[in-house]
Amino acid sequence: MRYRLPNLNKEEKEFWEKNKDYAVVYTKTELAKLQKINRDQVTTNRTRSWLYEHCGIQPHEFLLKKVDSYSYDPTVEIRFNGTDIMAIYRLAI
Repeated sequence: MRYRLPNLNKEEKEFWEKNKDYAVVYTKTELAKLQKINRDQVTTNRTRSWLYEHCGIQPHEFLLKKVDSYSYDPTVEIRFNGTDIMAIYRLAI
């Protein structure tokens, strides 16, 4: 888990810390399977778009960050703004 978040602004840091209980963690390969695309096509922007278009989650209701970006198969963590948003996500996938 990341302890230093230098690339988050003040509001994002508050959101990140507040919603640590409503998180899901995927590898890049797992995200590719969920989105039904090639592994090389998985990007942060494409995943944000997928969450909005496929799952119906508004952009201000989640925060998406690479937790481990130095490995071959990077880990991405998605934190949702509460149980209701996480439930919508679980139903959509």
